[in-house]
Amino acid sequence: LPTWKNAEGNLTLPSVRSCMIIVKKDASGKAATEYYVGTSVGLYSTTNINAASVNWEREGDAVLGMAIVSTLDYRPQDNTLLVGTHGNGMFYANTGTPNFVPNGAVVPVEPPGADSIFIKSLYPTLTNHYLLLGAGSITGISQISIRIYNMAGQLVYANTGSYETTQIDVSRFAAGGYILKIASRDNKYKYTKRFVKY
Repeated sequence: LPTWKNAEGNLTLPSVRSCMIIVKKDASGKAATEYYVGTSVGLYSTTNINAASVNWEREGDAVLGMAIVSTLDYRPQDNTLLVGTHGNGMFYANTGTPNFVPNGAVVPVEPPGADSIFIKSLYPTLTNHYLLLGAGSITGISQISIRIYNMAGQLVYANTGSYETTQIDVSRFAAGGYILKIASRDNKYKYTKRFVKY
C-alpha cells in the first residue's frame, strides 16, 4: 500500500480543486519537476513537495488573481499548461523547456502484442471546432464506438460508425477538458485521448 504524506504546506485555508505535475528541463538541461494546484483562491506552484515545510507560491497573480481554478490540463510536448477557472475564463502559459520523450506507455492504443495500430492519430488536441480521427490499419473491424466525456465523467457525445478516418464536430461543446474513448465493436481494441475545447 502507498504511504500518503501531507503536502499542503502553507496552503492550509483554501480548498484544492485541481492539480498537475510538470516535468521540464532546467537551465542545465536536466529534468526538473514542478507541482501546480488550482485552489479556491488562485493557482499555486512549488518545486518540492518532499520538504519538511512545503512552500506554495501564487502563479499568474495579475491575470488569474483569486479566481477559483477548477481545471488544469497539460501538454508535455511543448509544456503548455491550460487553466480553467470558475467564472473568470480560461488561460494558458508555456511553463519552460519541454522534457518530452514520446513512448507508447502514455496512452494504450492497442492490446499488447498487436502488430497494427488501432487509431493512427487524433488532432488537434486543443481545438475550437473539430477533431480529426485517423483510423489505423487493423483488418476485420467493422464498427467503432466513439464516446466523449467531460471532466466530471458525464457522457456528452456518443456515436457508432465505420472504422475509417472521421471528423468529429465539437464546436457546440462548452469550453474545457474532455476525454475521448474509442473501442472496436468487440472491445478488443481501445483508444483513449484527452483534448481541450476552447
